Parts: sequence; structure tokens; C-alpha cells
Amino acid sequence: METPWGSCAICTHQGGPMISSTTWRAEIASTMEDNGDTWEDVESAIISGYRPDSGFDRVFDGGYGGTCGDKFLVHTENHVYYPCTYDGMEWCGSVPRNPTGKTIDHQGGQ
Repeated sequence: METPWGSCAICTHQGGPMISSTTWRAEIASTMEDNGDTWEDVESAIISGYRPDSGFDRVFDGGYGGTCGDKFLVHTENHVYYPCTYDGMEWCGSVPRNPTGKTIDHQGGQ
């Protein structure tokens, strides 16, 4: 399937409909909410992909199958946010930016 960013057959499951459309902005915002962060707390954000000017708002299929979301890192004062995937399903993970003396769960499938 042809998109404004070029061919993206993997992300549209060989031209079929997206099963779980999302954006990194939505995924990151959801994880930020769990951590008490907001986009106003962002100190640094970088994303690589098809269109740097649309970056975090690019719609992709976050459901199972191929990995379609772009690589990114977002830093707030207290957390680092990054992409996670398991079997093609994508979501935003986070870790504390500074040592806390606590552990985190495995990121991915269990």
C-alpha cells in the first residue's frame, strides 16, 4: 500500500486495513499519565522515521504482525520513554531517569 511516506506493506498487513491504529504521541501520553508526567514535562524528544515533521503523530498499526512504529526516545525530568514490542505489538515503555533503588518488570511478553 502506498502512503504519503512511501510503501508500507508491512504496516498495513499487505494492503489490508490497520487492525490497531495508534500514534506514538497517544502511546507515550498514556504511559506518561501512569507516571504523572505530561508532554509539558518533556525535556528532550527524538524520533526517526518516514517524516520527521510529523514524527510522533504518524498513524501506524500497533497490533500484532510487523513492527511499524518509528524509533524514539523521550526524556522528562523523572523518566525515559522508549518503544517496546512483542510479536509485532507495540507500546511505550518507561524507566526512571535516575536511580530509585527499585526494579522494573520485564518489557515484552512473559
